[in-house]
Amino acid sequence: MAVPLVVALDISSETSSPSSGLKIESICHIGHVYLNVTPETLPETLSYVFANALRYSISVNVTAIKELADVTALLDAGAARIFASYAQLQELKLTVDESRLVLLLESESQNRDKIIDAISDTSVGIYAHEIVDIDFITGWLQEYGSGDRPPVYVSFAKRPSLEDVTLISKLSAIPIVSSAFLTIDPENNPGLLCAADVFMAGVVSDRPDKLIATLVVDEQGIALGLVYSSPLSVRESLKTGTGVYQSRKRGLWYKGATSGATQELLRIDLDCDQDCLRFVVRQKGTGFCHLETATCFGSYTGLSKLQKTLEARKESAPAGSYTKRLFSDEKLLRAKIMEEAEELCDAKTKQEISFEAADLIYFALTKCVGAGVSLADIERSLDAKSLKVKRRTGDAKGKWAEKEGLLKPTEKVEAKAPAPTPIPEGRVQMKRFDAVSRSAEELDQVLARPIQNTKDIMGIVAPIINDVKTRGDAALIELAAKFDKAEITSPVLTAPFSPELMQLPVEVQKAIDISFENIRKFHAAQKEDKPLVVETMPGIQCSRFVRPIERVGLYVPGGTAVLPSTALMLGVPAQVAGCKRIIIASPPRKDGSITPEIVYVAHKVGAEAIVLAGGAQAVAALAYGTASVPKVDKILGPGNQFVTAGKMLVSNDTSACVSIDMPAGPSEVLVIADSTANPAFVASDLLSQAEHGADSQVILIAVDLSEDQLQAIEDELHSQAMKLPRLDIVRKSIGHSVILQTQTIEAALDLSNRYAPEHLILQIKDASKIVDLVENAGSVFVGHWTPESVGDYSAGVNHSLPTYGYARQYSGVNLATYIKHITSSELTEEGLINVGEAVTTLATVEELEAHRRANYQNPADRRTSTTTTPAMANSKYEYVRAFEKSTEQYLVPNTFVVVRIDGRGFHKFTARHSLTKPNDARALHLMNAAATAVVSELADITLAYGVSDEFSFVLRRGCALFERRAAKIVTTIASTFTAYYVHLWREYFPDTPLTAPLPSFDGRAVVYPGVAELRDYVAWRQVDCHINNLYNTTFWALIQRGGMSAVQAEEALQRTVAADKNEILFKRFGINYNDEPEMFRKGSVIYREYEEETIALLGDEEEELSKTRQKKIARQIRKADVVTRHVDVIKDAFWEERPWLLAN
Repeated sequence: MAVPLVVALDISSETSSPSSGLKIESICHIGHVYLNVTPETLPETLSYVFANALRYSISVNVTAIKELADVTALLDAGAARIFASYAQLQELKLTVDESRLVLLLESESQNRDKIIDAISDTSVGIYAHEIVDIDFITGWLQEYGSGDRPPVYVSFAKRPSLEDVTLISKLSAIPIVSSAFLTIDPENNPGLLCAADVFMAGVVSDRPDKLIATLVVDEQGIALGLVYSSPLSVRESLKTGTGVYQSRKRGLWYKGATSGATQELLRIDLDCDQDCLRFVVRQKGTGFCHLETATCFGSYTGLSKLQKTLEARKESAPAGSYTKRLFSDEKLLRAKIMEEAEELCDAKTKQEISFEAADLIYFALTKCVGAGVSLADIERSLDAKSLKVKRRTGDAKGKWAEKEGLLKPTEKVEAKAPAPTPIPEGRVQMKRFDAVSRSAEELDQVLARPIQNTKDIMGIVAPIINDVKTRGDAALIELAAKFDKAEITSPVLTAPFSPELMQLPVEVQKAIDISFENIRKFHAAQKEDKPLVVETMPGIQCSRFVRPIERVGLYVPGGTAVLPSTALMLGVPAQVAGCKRIIIASPPRKDGSITPEIVYVAHKVGAEAIVLAGGAQAVAALAYGTASVPKVDKILGPGNQFVTAGKMLVSNDTSACVSIDMPAGPSEVLVIADSTANPAFVASDLLSQAEHGADSQVILIAVDLSEDQLQAIEDELHSQAMKLPRLDIVRKSIGHSVILQTQTIEAALDLSNRYAPEHLILQIKDASKIVDLVENAGSVFVGHWTPESVGDYSAGVNHSLPTYGYARQYSGVNLATYIKHITSSELTEEGLINVGEAVTTLATVEELEAHRRANYQNPADRRTSTTTTPAMANSKYEYVRAFEKSTEQYLVPNTFVVVRIDGRGFHKFTARHSLTKPNDARALHLMNAAATAVVSELADITLAYGVSDEFSFVLRRGCALFERRAAKIVTTIASTFTAYYVHLWREYFPDTPLTAPLPSFDGRAVVYPGVAELRDYVAWRQVDCHINNLYNTTFWALIQRGGMSAVQAEEALQRTVAADKNEILFKRFGINYNDEPEMFRKGSVIYREYEEETIALLGDEEEELSKTRQKKIARQIRKADVVTRHVDVIKDAFWEERPWLLAN
């Protein structure tokens, strides 16, 4: 493999995200990086190499490093190659693979003898460092040659021109250019070198059009397909970070732009001869091939296929299935891996070893897929390990060595029980990540929430719920004693509540009253004033009106914190909505009482009762009811994983007939902060959620912050955390919380929308203008003066919000949570007449006869008063129309319809009219003319393919001809074709009059769901054409020129293949089958040819086109030339050059 460009990188500027030059993602696409290291920067460089060795190939100039151990450490960290001095090289050659060594041409070693001594008979490369004289180095390169020699690297003392780089590249040397001098957008950065142009400077092509053959592969190097590239397409690919290639017919090809099968560009490589590119991509959608397979060579096989299968099973395996258990039960999977590993070790024969190895790989890959690890990740790790210079001793670990008898008894070491993980006593600090340099997969891992251990939860919750469902109040009293350590005599506190239970300090009561009123105002404003009424057609009125959910159960957690705010957030909207019965459930204190704050809120919102229960038992009481607990219709409120599991369980029990608000998880907050943010405010917002629980998560996205600015936030976080009473919880939460560094607000919002936080805080300049970019969030806190705690308590918005990423599909609690919308429809007689036929048609399509009959009553029969005798259109005989409609076949919508017609009795017809055998060109031209007439008359036909006495007509997917009634479509096409065939007969056979029985054609309609199936159908007909025509050509040659009878010819051709028939034709009769007319060999393809403007119109993917646009398209279709071609329709070229044939 050739290296077209190495990017010199200053990692100190890289970490501070330079505003100009080549960005990290583009450097990844080029794939090769050069670093300078000094003793001062060695620790930073080691960390950088270790962190990035899997992203690109890193070369390090170590000439300033004195200790050989430090150089070895860089190689072990993942450096691909070392640029060393002459003295260093002599030592390194003893232990390091020569292909990883490059000699830097220093002044004292730049004599011919030393260079020859250093590199002769080796694969050691040469590095010309910061050259000044371009002519000198190019002359030297010409002398050195460009054939089979080690690589030569060249850097420049000053910013090079494209001409300088091109001269170097043309002589097969590798330019090293600073990232600060490069850009992927030369139009907006005219002073910088275009990275694509530098990359392509040494690429050659022997094609007349100068296109470069390009192999497209996936992350594992598996070939997806072969395409072509040009300097322009490579420039566009690097600019967009996607697969962009050069179509030989239509210019730039943005892969997947129309099909959705896009590609994320990972890297571009150049082959050893510099005349072929390799694009390494991450393929999206259905696959690379237009046939919707993973590759143009078919589907994946082997390990790649297994990975795809496991990924699919992870998402869709039925609950309780073996596969699902493998992904959810860590102990089961571990047992299977250990079992298969032992069986592989015990295997003896080749067959046994391959069989057991396959089993082990299956379960090992299951482990990987479950953890989000791909085969590409594994291969990258293998590659990284292969770069290590130091090697392990190779001994087995203790318990395994002992098991196999590799340790003597005296060597055995007692295994100590693992110590509990201590709570760190040091600095409270979040982990940092540079989001700009991370791949999408890496960012998903960084943003992953703490895993909830739900494996045994349902097993604990289900018996509790069943116990409450069965024993009611008695179970609640026992469970309060068991879980809450509370002795209660009744599980319910009923209204009116005693004033003694609501005694509060004045300031607390005032705070609750203020919060109550703000929450009431905001939710009252959400009321719908009047029903929605819409007349959809004359005589049809549809409406929607609101009714409150009658009975609601509100769960207010207890445990580690008193939460009257949750009672407010759940109770006030229920009161505003008009729910008739409000029941609150909350765990009792050890003395059997409820905190006075919650009782006071229950009193204010008009709650009927407070259930003294927490956890799954409270959920069960609300869902099923007990002797003292009223059953509810909907359960709302947050809680721990037992509460959530209980809510999910009862909502799936149809006997409970209860719904829930949303799934819930640990609390979370995401703060976006720029340079205008106050570090103290940012830290306090982060800590406000971190203190909720050890499984809470907080995220900070820092937008273009300097190191000092970030450090100020981290210092505030630590300082404030150390003063909190719940420090131990905060430490655990911060342990899985992160800071992501980005360069722009847009990038920050993109990350936020992917994470979908419960709370989103915008501590940025002009925050209100950015809210429009928010797609997924439970609640947004806008600006520097809007702390999250205000939303938690008193602003008016609701704090019961979706967590764990559910903000992508759920709203937080609001007034709509407590209401239901009921729709109604009212029709007049006119309305029923207007819509009746559509209803009947759809009922017929769905084969629901009772539905059809229910609608097909005479509107007159529905009148309440006596009317005059109906007109003839509604006569008593009209019922027979039902038989017509019941037998009508409607073709499936949004599918390709193919109508194939065949000549009836054409064997006798051709004999009677003395048509030439094996092919009569006049007859085939007549068939083509009749088919052309049909295509011209019916605009919905996009393509016709014909051979012999048959023709297939393809109707576009969006076709609505005759409401897609099969019989009407088939008879129209067959009769039109027959009529033109008869009408045009005299034109093609002027001397042969038609005689009875006249020609006729039958037909059938078949639907094909997609492009792949349609193309396979047309390919099948063309293959059939070839097979039949080759046979007939040979058959009739044996009769007409070989003197055989039909029986003899048939016997002679039995068990022959195509090669045999070609040999008979050529050797016996001098017929080269490939010289036969293409119409005979390939059949006839008929379609419309359009101007460029019309092609663009036909490719419009808008769901609804304007009437003007529709009329324009219709005019262009009528004006188009209908052409006949005899071409290959099996390969891609035909379809790629005529994309309108498959457009909708």
